[in-house]
Amino acid sequence: MDGLHRRALPAVLVAEVFASSHGTYGYRRVHAALARRGEHCSAELVRALMRDQDLAPGAGTGVPAGHHRRRRLPWHP
Repeated sequence: MDGLHRRALPAVLVAEVFASSHGTYGYRRVHAALARRGEHCSAELVRALMRDQDLAPGAGTGVPAGHHRRRRLPWHP
């Protein structure tokens, strides 16, 4: 099997995982999701496939979900 066919299925799986994350997963999280599914490939292959398909995570707010700052109420004795 040549390199093109060997990368075709992982490329589809990488795109699928990336799309299911709504474009938020980077290569490390995509790699981890594939490993949980039982698909074994290197993190570097995932990184290369994402680069080839122009899949890059979008910029978030910088604050993890559920960790927004709570307003403090003034203290009264």
